[in-house]
Amino acid sequence: MSELTEVLLAEAAVFLARDQGSPGFLDRFTEAVTDDPRLASLVLDRALAAQARAGQASVGLDPGDLRVEITSSGASLTACGLAAQEGRVAATLRLVDAQRRPVAGAAVAVHTEFGDRVVVTDPGGWVHLSEPGQTLHIRVGGGEPGGGASEGVHTASGGGVIQLPRIRRAAGNAAFELAAAHEDAARDADEQARWRIEAGGVDFLCLDRKGGYDLTVLLTGVTAEFADAAVGAYAAGFLTWGRNGRSHRWMVPLAPSPLGLAGSLYSTDEDRLDRRSVEVRGAQQLMSALGDQLDEVVSRSVRHSDALEAWSVLCQRLSPGRQRAVVEAALAEREQFL
Repeated sequence: MSELTEVLLAEAAVFLARDQGSPGFLDRFTEAVTDDPRLASLVLDRALAAQARAGQASVGLDPGDLRVEITSSGASLTACGLAAQEGRVAATLRLVDAQRRPVAGAAVAVHTEFGDRVVVTDPGGWVHLSEPGQTLHIRVGGGEPGGGASEGVHTASGGGVIQLPRIRRAAGNAAFELAAAHEDAARDADEQARWRIEAGGVDFLCLDRKGGYDLTVLLTGVTAEFADAAVGAYAAGFLTWGRNGRSHRWMVPLAPSPLGLAGSLYSTDEDRLDRRSVEVRGAQQLMSALGDQLDEVVSRSVRHSDALEAWSVLCQRLSPGRQRAVVEAALAEREQFL
């Protein structure tokens, strides 16, 4: 996409966000986007396509928040907020469609107590902005403006249960056969037993080994600046079923990785994932939501954690009390097996 086309696409997206589509729409568009008619028609088509791929969603964002929302079209909106100088909040947004492709040319309405404006996603699906105030209300498409302060991230998207892809091990034979193709999985050509699936706006990297099933939770729509400040602050929670049919709830603290925020579980025996259960939010809020399951979930999750740094940092963030005591006990138990 040329720089000129990108500028015109942004103009077209802003026009679509502000115009109600009443009779005379094309005449008003021609007056607003003044360029070669063929080029103007091209960017209008692209802006309309971006609008359809983006769908509708709204979210409230405070400094320190990380939000992931699934839009009406199945797209994923990831929003990060950081406190900036002079009472401002800096925010980074990324929008990818249901096929995990960046959405360029999607209009995003931003509301603060000081006013409103419309910004447009770039070719990578990103928006970077800095606004006065403490709370941003962000709207993609025609959804209602987000309300109030956020408690963190909550993602719960439809689609039901995902069968985790596996390799078949022939009975009485050590040879492996590649598992049948799975509609929610894409095989990595470099590793026969590795797949990548999407659920709730995050990616799960799946590795089936003889020693157990590994799951890595990956959230890519974050900047390095936000990721560096987020160690132990956020976690992913989800529900699975093991091969024996028992359900297991997990909590995976997230830490910076070359691809974004990530955390892994090693040597599990999981077989299915409840797509609707996936959520990423503030780690303390996620622990509070576990209720009576806190001890069980934290103990199991720490026992299968790939690295304990994020858990240790999370423990340091917690005030003295039940949550901190549970994490300390789980870390001490894990230490005995290292």
